[in-house]
Amino acid sequence: MKTQNNSIVITGGAGGIGQACARTFKNQPIILTDYSQEKVDESVQTLKNEGFNVSGIACDITNTSDIEKLVNYVSEKGSFKALIHTAGVSGTVKDLKKVYTIDLVATELLIDAFHKIAGQGSVAVLLSSMMAHAVPPNEAYDEALKNPQAENSFETVSQFVNGDSDIMYNFAKLGVHLLSHKNADKWGEKAARIVTVSPGVIETPMP
Repeated sequence: MKTQNNSIVITGGAGGIGQACARTFKNQPIILTDYSQEKVDESVQTLKNEGFNVSGIACDITNTSDIEKLVNYVSEKGSFKALIHTAGVSGTVKDLKKVYTIDLVATELLIDAFHKIAGQGSVAVLLSSMMAHAVPPNEAYDEALKNPQAENSFETVSQFVNGDSDIMYNFAKLGVHLLSHKNADKWGEKAARIVTVSPGVIETPMP
């Protein structure tokens, strides 16, 4: 029999922002995920030593099979309360496709997967960025950003970033906003919410 424990799922849970978010849920069951099981295990142990109720599993958020394993893991732990999606990369990776895929395509994959187990009162909190607000609305790329898995979506957006991965980061984070708008009614039908947070500069290690 499953324990109804209202789990808080944190992507990028081994990172600075993920760890900070985890520490705000002292009295809630927490599930950390990140790309490396070793890093997940280290982060889980650190929080356990501080008295947190925490477990974790590695997940490549760009891989649908891995995301399915994550969702199954969460379901086996009990009921799902919140997804805090902090995982991402910055423009310093110098790879337009990598930024687009990890920061935007993976976000849509997670939204779709967790919608399946979302229930009344649950929420998806997606980390965007203040830099999303530096990109003006434009029909020429907004539709592509709202549908990042569509054919030619990446190619469409790439035309506007001048080969600059930092600018692609800004566009991808605008896409996160647009995905939240696109999915608001869908989540609302389950009496659940989907929201974004747009932090400024945070001094923490980031790929």
